[in-house]
Amino acid sequence: FLIPEMSQYEEENGGEQSLKIDELPDAVLQYHLFPFLDSRELFYLRGVSRQWSELIRTVWCHVVRDEMLDQVNSLDLVYEKETTSKLLEFKIRYLASYTNLMSKYIVHMYKFSQMMPQLRENVNPITRTITLSIAM
Repeated sequence: FLIPEMSQYEEENGGEQSLKIDELPDAVLQYHLFPFLDSRELFYLRGVSRQWSELIRTVWCHVVRDEMLDQVNSLDLVYEKETTSKLLEFKIRYLASYTNLMSKYIVHMYKFSQMMPQLRENVNPITRTITLSIAM
């Protein structure tokens, strides 16, 4: 059973292992703790002490800027999705009408190919010309 060695902090404080938040260096609070909080949490924490208020003041601008950029990015994403969906909706409508047009064209061509032998057999040249022009 090994007993771990005491850290320098524990030796200075008589073996006490807990560290109070007041004893943390300002740099740890400012660069390693406060940036992970949002602007609302920082707003409430600035009332803890005058020292924290000063530390939060330096971090505040960066946190608010990052939150604003996140909101702008979210709006850009929403706009992009909306634009893409409208474009796809237009393309689908176009393809549906194109499909309808092509199916009518194929049916018409089939009927026309069925009628052509009958039209060619027609003896009267005027009637044949008028009928062929109407059929086309």
